[in-house]
Amino acid sequence: MFDQDKHDLTSLEQQLNAFTPNQSFPHDPFVKVAVEQALIAAKEGNIGVGGCIVKDGKIVFSERNRQFVPTFKSDRHAEMELLNQLEEKLADVTQPDMSGYQLFSSWQPCPMCTLRLVTSGVNQVYYPELESDSADQAEQTSLEVLPPVWQHLANERQHFGKATCSQELIDLAAQIFFSTAGDALETISKRR
Repeated sequence: MFDQDKHDLTSLEQQLNAFTPNQSFPHDPFVKVAVEQALIAAKEGNIGVGGCIVKDGKIVFSERNRQFVPTFKSDRHAEMELLNQLEEKLADVTQPDMSGYQLFSSWQPCPMCTLRLVTSGVNQVYYPELESDSADQAEQTSLEVLPPVWQHLANERQHFGKATCSQELIDLAAQIFFSTAGDALETISKRR
């Protein structure tokens, strides 16, 4: 399924460290943090996805995938980890105002994470997007595969879509993800 060669994480880290956000792309600073978290996840032995939650232009939390390390826990996706932190922070608020929150992920959230994001009410969800003609990019977004009632709820109050970010960050996010995807599939397929 994934035929991409494993990338040298040291080289990707050097490229990421050398990257300077471009003012023409307002999401660059946040996507860079998400990709930095993805790199940490990959170096730890997890699937290379990371993210951050932003409010009023400031990063509130950053997190990464942790499904395999330190222990196997299939729900420890970056988006889930971020939502756990946010919900803990807002635990004492009966009806929190989610309109000011944005979540940036280094990869399009999976259907499980998308459903949780819809339920959470986080106002805007952004991710770098590969070119649509790429064989590795899903034909439908995770939101489009959810049952209609969830799609309707999301469309009423949330925005899910492509981050306005530099192509270099898109490429780094993809390289980090694909450097870990093959091993992840092998690990998951061995669980019986």
